[in-house]
Amino acid sequence: MYYSNGSGRFAFASSIGPVVSLLASKRINRAAVVEHLVFDALYGSATFYDDISLLPFGMYLTVDFATRRVERGSYFRYEELFDPAEYRANRGIDAPAELTRRLKSAVGRVIEGRDASTFGLSCGGGIDCSFIGGIFKELGSPIPMFCTHVSEGRLSEGDMAKAAADHLGVELHVSTLGAGDFYPGLLKSIVDFGQPIVHPNTAKFYAGVGRSISLGRPDHVYGVASDLLFGGFGNVKSYYRYLRMRKLFGALPPKVRTVVGTAMADPSVVNLERRIRNPRRVLAGVGMGNFERGAMQQGIESAYAAIEDPSERALKVLMLENLCDYQQHLLNRRAELAASLGLSLFFPFLDLEVVRFAVNLPSVYCVDWRTAKIVVRKAALPYLGTLLAARKKYGGDVPVDRWVKPLAFLLEDGFVREQLRFDSAAMDRLLAGNSKLLWNMIDIELWGRLCILGDDPEKLLAAMRARGIACASFDSIGV
Repeated sequence: MYYSNGSGRFAFASSIGPVVSLLASKRINRAAVVEHLVFDALYGSATFYDDISLLPFGMYLTVDFATRRVERGSYFRYEELFDPAEYRANRGIDAPAELTRRLKSAVGRVIEGRDASTFGLSCGGGIDCSFIGGIFKELGSPIPMFCTHVSEGRLSEGDMAKAAADHLGVELHVSTLGAGDFYPGLLKSIVDFGQPIVHPNTAKFYAGVGRSISLGRPDHVYGVASDLLFGGFGNVKSYYRYLRMRKLFGALPPKVRTVVGTAMADPSVVNLERRIRNPRRVLAGVGMGNFERGAMQQGIESAYAAIEDPSERALKVLMLENLCDYQQHLLNRRAELAASLGLSLFFPFLDLEVVRFAVNLPSVYCVDWRTAKIVVRKAALPYLGTLLAARKKYGGDVPVDRWVKPLAFLLEDGFVREQLRFDSAAMDRLLAGNSKLLWNMIDIELWGRLCILGDDPEKLLAAMRARGIACASFDSIGV
């Protein structure tokens, strides 16, 4: 829920557009722009508009209409699910079997009282969604797979989805997102969401919707959140390796440890750490940075303080911070775009009992030096077989170098330079070799032009065509 308490009235809506339409002026939240560039997500109540807040997950509002006083309360936090006794008891369990049991119950709650013939499984052949597809089949409600294949992606999600669908014996419907439809889809996703979309893959959402609706499958099940819950998110395995290496260095003689540690450290990071006189969490508490993010980090660290091993504790803290950081805005984007297209979304991995299990699962079941999501892979093995349960899925994203880099011309004299006053020379140097940052900037640029300045999407597409970028019309993207 988005809300605003300015201009003499209180307004709220389940998408940001209606609230924006009531603003006397659209003031940019510059701190949110910076946080977006650093973290790829805004945490807590921040939006990209100064005068609009987002109600964070697990919270509610009370509003006194006489005084227009708005207060927030909390009914749920992820870290409150942690129980030290349960965590200790889970060291000796059959974790894959327990995950399967809880996920079966979650799927049962999804389909209970609903017509199974309206469901479809959104799946690119990854282990999480395929695992869920296997459970649906075991429960007597096999559902077809729907896959959106990116025409120039690093791998064919269509081929991966076919292998999974063939193994499960279910129907597969593949739609394709080509470069021509990517650009209007990209603009439409930003217009529909009303904020930067974080990931260019969001444009894929439109490609297969018409087929789902025409086949009477408006209820889509996703494998979302497994990576965040069970150690599949990109930074978890690298952090695990770092913690293991740090333990190794701890066994070295002090002088050798100092030399090795200094040689491996990034000088710029060391310099920054030496100049910061107060902990970053404390600085956040006095308003330097996102206070809500700092409070979240402190709450998670306090909850996991009962874990005795410092490396294990640090890894579990990172995993739960990932969940808090990224899950809300990922779900917001999906849910809002889906609602505008007539789809309902279901996420069995985010069933409360599955989340509780993940929060209280020792990290040894999640990640080791070579493998992430260990428990998920082992649990999926009876459903998918060795080959599908072990394979990696990376590369189904839109090809940033081929599809996004050509949009760099938009930054030459556009919203980012003129409205946000980013230093042009410095920005050119930074973006020259950094595709990820370039995309983040283009994301903000397109949001600024479309949602702040009110540019016509068709004119933006015309400007792209003038630069030799082949793209369909804006009106061609629809259900």
